[in-house]
Amino acid sequence: MATTLQQKQVSYKGNNATQIFFQPLFKDVVGLGAFKLMSNVRNKQKMGFVNKLEGIVQKKTGCGFTPSGKLGVYDRTISVNPAKINLEICNDEFKNTLWEEKTKSGNLQYDLTGTEIMDILLQQAREGAAADILKLFWFGDTASDDILLNVADGIWQVHIPALVAQNLIPYTNTGSGSPLAAGDATDYLQEVFDEAPLALKGLPVSMKAFMVSGSVYDAYVKDLQAANLAIGVALTVNGVSDVRFNGIPVIPNYLWDVYDSVDLGLDDMHRILYTTPQNLVFATDMTSDLNSFMVFTDDLTEKTYVKANFDLGTNYVHESLFSVGY
Repeated sequence: MATTLQQKQVSYKGNNATQIFFQPLFKDVVGLGAFKLMSNVRNKQKMGFVNKLEGIVQKKTGCGFTPSGKLGVYDRTISVNPAKINLEICNDEFKNTLWEEKTKSGNLQYDLTGTEIMDILLQQAREGAAADILKLFWFGDTASDDILLNVADGIWQVHIPALVAQNLIPYTNTGSGSPLAAGDATDYLQEVFDEAPLALKGLPVSMKAFMVSGSVYDAYVKDLQAANLAIGVALTVNGVSDVRFNGIPVIPNYLWDVYDSVDLGLDDMHRILYTTPQNLVFATDMTSDLNSFMVFTDDLTEKTYVKANFDLGTNYVHESLFSVGY
């Protein structure tokens, strides 16, 4: 007997998929990741940029036309790679549990669509996908043999090491591999700040941020407390701590510590990324008609399946807007 696929009322495709699944998902990702989102990217897309036009005002010494100044234009290409989400769930998992009463009965007992269990599964799928995409944004590596990491090249795993190896961005050794001592976090933040390229220094304070691992953040907060906030500002606004260095927000990324320790086997990694979040680019085809988010049941296997297809990739705008430590 052939397998019969029954698509239920919670099956979505195309634009509906964007509204139901992808928009909340990528809204969560951008909020957590502090980077620029490029949507509708299919395969590759050029990013065009224009440098400041300077050196155009000159002394006039007589009649004539003397050109001065150069409009610096450049572009970068951001590529996306195909990704997917495949989940399956069997009704037997809920037998003899309090969740059994949430399932259907009879021949439809394996069909979880339209049930409270499916609502929970979809919410968990969104949260799980957001966490995985963040991991890929920072630590993905297309050269890896791990299919959970080789979807895209991550900022920390691929892009930054390549820039450091070519001496294109300033790098500070933060003593990773050993715990930070008192004052270390402050010293490393200062060094990363001092070594920043002029293009980064020239940006307004409101546009910049120190994105740091949890180890750096916790150590810096202790430094602030020991110094009675003499070297920074720590406020609590609506229950959220606002920690700054030289007026620039210091944003903790505790997931970096988790990724380093669990996925890479690296303990006490002290990462500092000084940049403008707009310099970090995440691309996806999230509003493409090729996207699909589907929930369906299979009469033969008696399971409910969830699947999604989309593209994603990472890149940066310009190396002159980076100063890093690790």
